[in-house]
Amino acid sequence: MKLITIPNLITLSNLLCGCFAIIFALNGDLRAAAYFVLAAGFLDFFDGLAARILKSHSPIGGDLDSLADMVTFGVVPGIFFYQLLCENFVCGGEFNLYAALGFVFTLCAALRLAKYNVSNDQSAIFRGMPTPGATLFVIGIPFWYESSLYLLLADRIFLLVWLFFISFLMISNVPMYAYKFKSPSLRENLFMYSMVLFPLLMLVFLGLKALPILIIVYIVGSFIYFRINKQTT
Repeated sequence: MKLITIPNLITLSNLLCGCFAIIFALNGDLRAAAYFVLAAGFLDFFDGLAARILKSHSPIGGDLDSLADMVTFGVVPGIFFYQLLCENFVCGGEFNLYAALGFVFTLCAALRLAKYNVSNDQSAIFRGMPTPGATLFVIGIPFWYESSLYLLLADRIFLLVWLFFISFLMISNVPMYAYKFKSPSLRENLFMYSMVLFPLLMLVFLGLKALPILIIVYIVGSFIYFRINKQTT
């Protein structure tokens, strides 16, 4: 079984971006760390695409993808939460137990990835919040620096509520939209097209500031979609 394949190299690049993000996040440069997480997100999409095109799926590739995701979309956002909570609890460069609650995200991300690896009912929908989606919310917060909305997004109560809410969603069985087109038909995929167009417009007008808003819209949109369609399988 080959270790060095194009999809695996892309996955390792995802992991490397996660490592760079950790360095910047620990140094307090959360915006730079966020850019590396976004780069990792693109690589995370393309490794699966490359595997399908090259027909090089392998158990090693699947496990490697989860390990890379654990770093980029598990450890990194945990550090983000820790650093943001440290601002509220005034850590002063020292360990703070309250800020360490941010790593609840990391623990739940590990459970989420492990559950996903052994599930066989998430080909059309997600069962629980996917870790990359959960990560996008927190990495978008630093882009609201010097804005009045930052006072809300970075407030300790808001951060803790969101932390526990999103962590619960990751390990839950709540159905979430998976953005998987079954056909190019506009009529059959009207909701999906709208859920793709809206984020693109938000990103055009707000840039990376849009990330926290888009994740909230994604959660609410998924809830509405599955309530309307009564689709839970």
